[in-house]
Amino acid sequence: MCSHRARNTILSLTNSSGCLIDDPKAVKQEILGYYARLLRTAFDGKVDAMPTLNLAIQSKVLVHFSDQLIAPVTEHEILLSELFG
Repeated sequence: MCSHRARNTILSLTNSSGCLIDDPKAVKQEILGYYARLLRTAFDGKVDAMPTLNLAIQSKVLVHFSDQLIAPVTEHEILLSELFG
């Protein structure tokens, strides 16, 4: 079984130009830049940016997985985390 930390680690990604990034600092900067651009675009001159954010998220994450991301943590998951985390 993978540890919680290992499952939540991004080792590399491909940027919008198609370049593979595998340096941890560059990966972090790419992620921060992506969300900064997303939020800047979503909030520029708009009172309610949630529809824009929802569209951006839905285009990247399948509904099944997005439901898991916003689901409350269960007691069972907490116990598993304490046992194997």
